[in-house]
Amino acid sequence: MVLQIIGIALSASAALRFGFVVTGKLDSSQQSIREVAVSYVSEVLAPGESVLYQARLSPVIFFLPALLLAPASVLLALTLFVQRYHFIAPLGIIACCAPVWMLTSAWIRRRSTEIAITEKRLIFRRGVVRVDADELWLERIQSVQTIQTTMDRLLRKGSVIVHESGVGVIQIEDIGDPMSFRRALAARQ
Repeated sequence: MVLQIIGIALSASAALRFGFVVTGKLDSSQQSIREVAVSYVSEVLAPGESVLYQARLSPVIFFLPALLLAPASVLLALTLFVQRYHFIAPLGIIACCAPVWMLTSAWIRRRSTEIAITEKRLIFRRGVVRVDADELWLERIQSVQTIQTTMDRLLRKGSVIVHESGVGVIQIEDIGDPMSFRRALAARQ
């Protein structure tokens, strides 16, 4: 339902930037518009090429903004409902805006990042307005480096750095389960 409203409100070019496109016309029986998710990976696949492994950024990127939002919400509630604290109401509103902004940017970052391994290449794309897309041929990958702190290991996230035999380097930060990604990459080399 939400995608229908957004699909109607946005132009086709803006819809493509946000990762979906309106395809179809009003159907007389359904009276709705169908949306089909369009990903960068599916657009750049060569004929006969298929995705073998797909990774996402870890949901842990939402932890800090959510942690900051809790006390900011309490401060806002105090300023709005307790009359003697009315003079700090702007501070409560500002304190809530920062974590909401951080949550929104983390959500956009997670939704706009695509990581895939096909039979032939590693595909990494991130961004909405400024899009960075990197593709490395699997036979040219020289080394794969995984970086995980103790806390990263507990949270099953980390960073992966892939070095190509030339000068190509892809650094993927905050990837969920980086060891599975590394195993999938090593199995295809």
